[in-house]
Amino acid sequence: MMFLVLGSFTLMLRAPPSSFSTALKQPGICWRRDPQSTPVTSGPYGHRSDGVELGLRDASVCHSARIIIMLICYGLEVKTANDPWVAIAEEAINPLMDALMPGAFLVDSLPFLKYVPSWLPGAGFKRNARKWKDFATRLLNAPYVAAKQNIESGEYTPSFVSELLQKLDDDVSAGRQEQENLIKETAGNMYIGLWSHGHLNWDAAGADTTMAAITSFLFAMLVAPDVQRKAQEEVDRVTPGRLPTFEDERSMPYVTAVVWESLRWKNITPIGVPHYSVAEDEYNGYRIPKGSVVISNVW
Repeated sequence: MMFLVLGSFTLMLRAPPSSFSTALKQPGICWRRDPQSTPVTSGPYGHRSDGVELGLRDASVCHSARIIIMLICYGLEVKTANDPWVAIAEEAINPLMDALMPGAFLVDSLPFLKYVPSWLPGAGFKRNARKWKDFATRLLNAPYVAAKQNIESGEYTPSFVSELLQKLDDDVSAGRQEQENLIKETAGNMYIGLWSHGHLNWDAAGADTTMAAITSFLFAMLVAPDVQRKAQEEVDRVTPGRLPTFEDERSMPYVTAVVWESLRWKNITPIGVPHYSVAEDEYNGYRIPKGSVVISNVW
């Protein structure tokens, strides 16, 4: 189960949320908040390692999201806009987004083509799928292995993976291996989900992304200069001469309200992924026959 939202309802599917709740719901976790401050207070983000200059959107918004993603999930540092970790994610996730587009491949309309040998003309989707699977496997394994090696060496940044690995028993057993696989796949789903929030579909309208949320906030400040002015005055009053931290949030009710309102104003995740019922079911008196396609109403 590599992609949680696309998986079937199995025991594996039900296990990762417990890992999420264990590590994510604890108040005041340093690795959950500190990385989100790092992109604002560090840099520079204006260039790739090969010297290519980036625009404000790519340099500030997108790269900040990349740093947060890697630090929270794995405690790994993204140093430049074309960092190897960036390349791994791009080569795995971009094809996934293409594959999720309705009608992107002929097999979507003619399902019998899935039985066609991959070497036949018109079966390029099978060859692509095999290649994309390798990319996805690398995305799942590479950052996890790197994070685990850092933890074993004692030189690591606290993260979701380190939090859960350190809670496992030291004994090497089948049960431990299963738990490690759950941690790896849960982290992978976090990584994929957060990366999709911070990177995918940069130019797609309504993309459910962290980048889209930040961009919506910036747009709101441009169209409502009076609100921007009041928010800036509150920031200057609470944190004169320095950048705000999470500890200042309680002292900034207006800024907090503005952020929440920008999220309400431009809903960044109005997406309901269709699912296929594997057995007959019932929900609030409604019968759902086996084989039905269920699409949730998310708005």
